[in-house]
Amino acid sequence: MIKQFLRDSFLYTLANLFTKGIGFIMLPLYLSYLNKAEYGVFDYITTVGAFLSIIVTMEITQAVLRFASERIGFEEKNKIISSAVAFHFICYGLFLFFSLIFIEEWSLFLTGDDDNKVISLLALINYAVVATLYMSNIIYRSQLDAKSTTLMSAFSAAIVAILSFVFLNVFDDPVVSLLLASIFGQLFIVLVNYYRLRFFCFSKPDINTIRKLFSFSFPLVLSSLGVVLFTLSDRIMIKELLDYERLAEYGVAARFSSIVTLMTLGFQSALSPLIYNNLKTKGVRNEIKRLFLVYSIFSIFIVSLLYFFSGDFLVIFVGDEYKNIDLVLTVLSLAVLVQSAYVFFPGLSIEGKTKLLALMNISIGLFNILGNFFLIPVLGILGAGFSTLFCAVLYFSLNAFLSEKHFPIFSGNVE
Repeated sequence: MIKQFLRDSFLYTLANLFTKGIGFIMLPLYLSYLNKAEYGVFDYITTVGAFLSIIVTMEITQAVLRFASERIGFEEKNKIISSAVAFHFICYGLFLFFSLIFIEEWSLFLTGDDDNKVISLLALINYAVVATLYMSNIIYRSQLDAKSTTLMSAFSAAIVAILSFVFLNVFDDPVVSLLLASIFGQLFIVLVNYYRLRFFCFSKPDINTIRKLFSFSFPLVLSSLGVVLFTLSDRIMIKELLDYERLAEYGVAARFSSIVTLMTLGFQSALSPLIYNNLKTKGVRNEIKRLFLVYSIFSIFIVSLLYFFSGDFLVIFVGDEYKNIDLVLTVLSLAVLVQSAYVFFPGLSIEGKTKLLALMNISIGLFNILGNFFLIPVLGILGAGFSTLFCAVLYFSLNAFLSEKHFPIFSGNVE
């Protein structure tokens, strides 16, 4: 297990290194075309989309990852995946239909102006495309196909980057340019992925399988709402209590804090399916324990580097205009590392305690709203960062404590 984990983790990390690397290279270009207010709008649109992609399909992707990762026959995997894909397209078809009816409301919510219907329409289409691409990556991951996930993610990032550069020089509106680049670039990879996965994805869906997947994933919708409150409330409250320019600063800090996801996403993407695939394997708990130790040491190293050198790093990449967000960057990076460590404590997921997970996420999300409400007026965007860090520590601590009761790794004897 540990050898496959390291191999898959390396591939997932390589993919993230490439995609995030392109993002860092392109960020100065984006900021040269977009003023702070425009970048604040674009960051807000992107953030909303990241979480709509989870909520609209009722977390069906998590059910795919849970059940299709098991050692079962091709026919059963085919039934699980094709049923989930059918459910996905039905949900997004309905989402787009009803969203178009309320396009003015979407425009006001996303941009602060109900006249920006073109931007809102492109944002809605982009949400559907991104979510469909995410579903295909989940299918690859459930089959432990790290190579395909890595290559397709890299190609997608490269195409979007190239189209962004072209469209920024063709269209007058930079936000429209970036949304079009995202839609066309990722849509191409969507078509390639689903052609390659056609034997899994386009068989006749099974209603009983959909019920099985839905019964597992539906309780996670509340959990996802908690995640939205935890991750999105800071953006919403910065926009409401401050302005889009401060939101842009926070967005740049958050973008650079995603440096640490080069490690955390690699760990998460590789570890989750391996745990489910090796639950009955002797020694799996000891291997998870050793991997957590490696993760902790490397996390301390990463945060130390950011604390001492993030200011210089920001000046080099985005200029003096954003150099004052160095502490926010460090705080958000630490929050990402702490919160992401939950993957090493899978007891609640293994036991199917989705309702408890939902309650935890909702509670943490509400705490984050309160933290933002009290800290942002006093500390500005740094207050949002500290609120996020506090909630990340609280979530990790609760998850680890409860997980140990069901799947002990650090408490008691392990095999």
